[in-house]
Amino acid sequence: MNKPTLKSLLKTLLYGLGVFGVYIVIIVLLRLFSGRVPDEAVIFNFFTKNDLLIGLLLACILTFTHQRNKKI
Repeated sequence: MNKPTLKSLLKTLLYGLGVFGVYIVIIVLLRLFSGRVPDEAVIFNFFTKNDLLIGLLLACILTFTHQRNKKI
């Protein structure tokens, strides 16, 4: 089995960060347009821990799926 190169690992990491960034931007826009910020918002008084957990989970799943589709 081929060992992944540093360049391919960096591309995968950047893809995951991009997915997470898009998720965060969507959450910010939805919160700004709706005018609703949760009371339990902890991070920057805008995000809850669940928001970040869902974002990380989504980024991991989409990155894993993207990697699997590239290998086919």
